[in-house]
Amino acid sequence: MKSLLLLLAAAMPVFGQMTSQPQAILTHGAGDTVNLDWQGLAARSYFLQYSEDLRTWNYFPAVELGADETISYGFSSTADKFFVRLQYTDEPTDDPENADFDGDGLTNLEEISIYHTKPFAADTDDDGLSDGYEVQNDLDPKDDGSVAFNNGLFGDPDGDGISNLEEQRAGTNPQSAADFPPNIVTEIRSGMAHVEVLGGGTPSGEFSAYRYWHPFQTFTANDNTPLTPLSVAVRLLSKFNFDAIPENIATATHIPLSGDYRAGAHAGFNVWTSGSNSVKAASLLQTRFWVSAPMMPTNRTFKFLKRERSTSVAATQQLGTTGTPTQIPGATTIVTLSIPAYASISTPLTLEP
Repeated sequence: MKSLLLLLAAAMPVFGQMTSQPQAILTHGAGDTVNLDWQGLAARSYFLQYSEDLRTWNYFPAVELGADETISYGFSSTADKFFVRLQYTDEPTDDPENADFDGDGLTNLEEISIYHTKPFAADTDDDGLSDGYEVQNDLDPKDDGSVAFNNGLFGDPDGDGISNLEEQRAGTNPQSAADFPPNIVTEIRSGMAHVEVLGGGTPSGEFSAYRYWHPFQTFTANDNTPLTPLSVAVRLLSKFNFDAIPENIATATHIPLSGDYRAGAHAGFNVWTSGSNSVKAASLLQTRFWVSAPMMPTNRTFKFLKRERSTSVAATQQLGTTGTPTQIPGATTIVTLSIPAYASISTPLTLEP
């Protein structure tokens, strides 16, 4: 036997305390038809929900405005069990269908009849992206990224390296790689070199180095000249030059153009003993910044406050003895990066030790 139930206890006010709602009346018609009648209080907006399991609730495609008279709504169902409840608010409006009670940019009627989102929750899937933003930009407002990652807060459907979160904050289109908020792009390069010095004090003849940003590169060559920290650093620099622009902007590190960002640069040199031989090694790390922004027909400039701090160690410490490094405050300067007309990447700023 089919059961059709009206849950009067679930008549739900959605915005604070309101005047109680008079009881609705459910009338069975011919076949599977049902009619629901209730007293529509003046200026109260009504939504009607249904469920077959009391867990998942959906909206009938109608919004009614009370005027101190009876409101009737007819529907049909072939389900074995069917539950109905009223949802209402006294939010002021004379056109509840075209109002936007949750402020997400979608009308109440669009939410319940087209997109099947919640008219009283600006973010139906609770992923941090508003329903209106997701609908406007072809994202699923009912998927928080657990079904398709690119629908979620940290998705990047256009592959421009900017998450949906940052695109929403900037009001840009997450589906267009040409439309994105200005941001900082960074690359880090790191090189290491070592030479084994034989017991007689002559270098072994091998100088090797590598860098670890994309793509991975290595270098090996004979070198029979005495090595010093400066000569090793110079050779590292000469072998691994930074790209003029990021090699792959989509996979580079992107940082919002706000707040603080900390980055480092480092140079080191060390000597240690291995049996009767000694090994000289050097390392170098640098960071390069660009500003990336959508292409425009005019030049643009971006200013940053650069604060420097360095660590100094004595020459004996560089050769492997113990000691405490000294922190040295550096200069504070203003740095300007410029993006030329019809370009989307700025001149670079490189942090060097």
